[in-house]
Amino acid sequence: MVRPFLQLSFLIVVFNFTLFAQNVQPKDQTEDLNNYWDDFKLASNSVFSLEKYGSWEVLGFSGLATLFYLSTDMELHEEYGLERENKPLGLPRVMEKIGNIYDRPGPFYFTLGLSSIMYGSGKIFEDEKLVQTTHLLLKSVIISSIFTVALKTLIGRARPHVKNDPHIFKPFNYKFDSAYLSMPSGHTSTVFAMMTVIAHQYDSWYVKIPAYTFATSVAVQRMNDKKHWISDLLIGGTLGYLVGDTIVNRSLYGSQKLSIKPLLDSRGLGLSFNF
Repeated sequence: MVRPFLQLSFLIVVFNFTLFAQNVQPKDQTEDLNNYWDDFKLASNSVFSLEKYGSWEVLGFSGLATLFYLSTDMELHEEYGLERENKPLGLPRVMEKIGNIYDRPGPFYFTLGLSSIMYGSGKIFEDEKLVQTTHLLLKSVIISSIFTVALKTLIGRARPHVKNDPHIFKPFNYKFDSAYLSMPSGHTSTVFAMMTVIAHQYDSWYVKIPAYTFATSVAVQRMNDKKHWISDLLIGGTLGYLVGDTIVNRSLYGSQKLSIKPLLDSRGLGLSFNF
């Protein structure tokens, strides 16, 4: 488990290098690094609490879907992971092949390669939006990875190959036993974080459809490869989407928050809404 931490540290170094490689004044560089911490805190609020950038609809739907799939994990694993079901229309096999594009190099090398191409192209063609998208993409991957590792450790869910039982947990898995790091899926959280940033930055159907198709294909590949239960994938995808959505929205609108607090005064009891 040391290797993922080293890879994450290297991505942080790459992210900081792309900041300092630009013609930016020292004061602005410090502000950019401080914004990194602000983004992390805001992403935490958006994912785990009521926050203006948090997608309530996505979080609510995903929560209900996760409860449903937790009860059908075994059935779906048998159908697609063990029996290799290829319906409908052969899509699972097609999506698995697409997902292998991400799985073979792994999240670290795929992220490094994609961000290098994007950043290099942005500098060569003087496309500031592409350079900015690279920064947001790296930041989203780093933050979603931190959340994912923390949740994997706390939850400690057994992978399908352990005892073929979705209800085996070894929480607080601080020894990082890989067999008990199934929930949430790290591949899925990072790829959805990346694709959400790209889809939000280039808001058109011909970008969104390929981006989310690719992310979904990675999830299908992980299930077919018997690495995760479907509920692991759903939670990972939701986490990645919310982090990517939060990072892009903050870059556009700043740190605007919605807070809901109880209010008690001489007139009675109520709620205070701050925008």
